[in-house]
Amino acid sequence: QKTPQWRSTLDGRLPKAYRFTNYTSAIGDIDSDGDVDVFITDDHTGRDYLFRNDGIGSFEDITATHLYKSGFRDSVGAAMVDVDGDGDLDIVHGSAHSGKLFLYLNNGKGKFTDISSTAFPFRATYVVGLRTGDFDGDKDIDLLFLGSQRPHQLLLNNGKGVFTDVTTTHLPARSDKFCEYLTVLDLEQDGDLDFLFSAGRKILLNDGKAKFTITKVNPLPTPLGYWMITGDVDKDGLTDLLIDGSRLVRGLGRGRYQEVTKTAIPRPVAGLAYFADVDLDGDLDILSTNDLLLNDGKGRFTSAKERAVLPISSRMAGIADFDGDRDLDFLIVYPGRYANSKHRVYFNHLRQVASASHPKTGGAHRVDLFVRPSFNPVFHMALPMCGIKKTRVRIPPLGFLRIDPSLLLVGGWLLVPPGSGTVSWSYQIPSLNSLKGLTLYHQALIVDLQLPSVFSNLDRVIIQ
Repeated sequence: QKTPQWRSTLDGRLPKAYRFTNYTSAIGDIDSDGDVDVFITDDHTGRDYLFRNDGIGSFEDITATHLYKSGFRDSVGAAMVDVDGDGDLDIVHGSAHSGKLFLYLNNGKGKFTDISSTAFPFRATYVVGLRTGDFDGDKDIDLLFLGSQRPHQLLLNNGKGVFTDVTTTHLPARSDKFCEYLTVLDLEQDGDLDFLFSAGRKILLNDGKAKFTITKVNPLPTPLGYWMITGDVDKDGLTDLLIDGSRLVRGLGRGRYQEVTKTAIPRPVAGLAYFADVDLDGDLDILSTNDLLLNDGKGRFTSAKERAVLPISSRMAGIADFDGDRDLDFLIVYPGRYANSKHRVYFNHLRQVASASHPKTGGAHRVDLFVRPSFNPVFHMALPMCGIKKTRVRIPPLGFLRIDPSLLLVGGWLLVPPGSGTVSWSYQIPSLNSLKGLTLYHQALIVDLQLPSVFSNLDRVIIQ
């Protein structure tokens, strides 16, 4: 496949050109409707933004009605986590300059209540980042706020979303001397989470109850960089690390690690890297906004940069299935001087339906269907559909049918030629002025002979 795997379409945008400069983001399903919503903080404007996904990758700003109406938060370091154990996602973040921490409890339907003063009955550090996890092994979410030139702050949860500051008793003295680039992982593989401060500064080992001590024994190959991501790239059940997008370290078990860069990755990754299964083959690939390395399933990677061409001035605010077709999309944000551009989702075209243009009365309308490329003798198939009324019907195991079946036009089965990954469907729109302004919806049933069959995304266009 030589064309970009992710593309922007007529849908998939934030409502307007928000000016995010120094932002952090968190994603998750806040209203339990099965799709991924977005929370973005911006410490330049001091505002937070909560965006609700409509299920097809377009977003509505619900900050004023579901989070708070107004106010300067100076926010940074955001996470969506279930802090009170009630099964929904709450929102927590810090402040860059005010020394405040914020916690918004979810009512289960995506409406939040500010309980910051109850949850954090103490003054906080000036925050530059946040890490979450069950640090003390009691099966709830604890928090580590990272400070800049100030002590990092370790907060333990009582299970109900009220936190105790244990920094002075559970972290080594003068933690402000550690850099803020921190990776949380089970470094010793003993069942608890340790802290690895990047650039070789410090390794803090957990005793299982969130008491951390400095160790001088570094099991990782040196030197360490600043940005590290973790994941199991060779599917052996052990944690591997990618350091600064250029060095791959494999976990061997029992706290042992080995650098495998020369045999595993062909070159450094351009841009800030992530692990994700972008081609649906069951292993973790390495990607950034403008680069892609594909995994062979054994932790060896090959370049596929031509498939990941995204705007070079952009930053990735989230990787998730934003349009409900079970592949991974990107939420792209344009920071700083590019902020007048509309932030948008770039959709993964492994299971995608997209109108080639706006339909017009009296003309033929073409719909392109994209599937995962196959190779002889395997053919994939697609069954396109069109309707004028949107719905949401769960049909296990296929996912959601999003077009009202009572007003549904079904095309014939289409065979997708091996190697191409795309096929088109066209139909005629009557020459009636009364149809102008009508919204058309398109979806397809994708039959991949090597993966479970699923419904695609929902495409929508307005007749001109």
